[in-house]
Amino acid sequence: MLRRFTLSLLKQDKSKGSLKGKRKRAGWDNDFLLQVLATQCD
Repeated sequence: MLRRFTLSLLKQDKSKGSLKGKRKRAGWDNDFLLQVLATQCD
């Protein structure tokens, strides 16, 4: 369930790149991770 939730958050992100790339970027870049999580709070 958590995996599906996180994938849906990454799919909603408007930045360019593949889903695989966004997953890696969120793991490496805390600012990007916070940006993705902040879209859920709006």
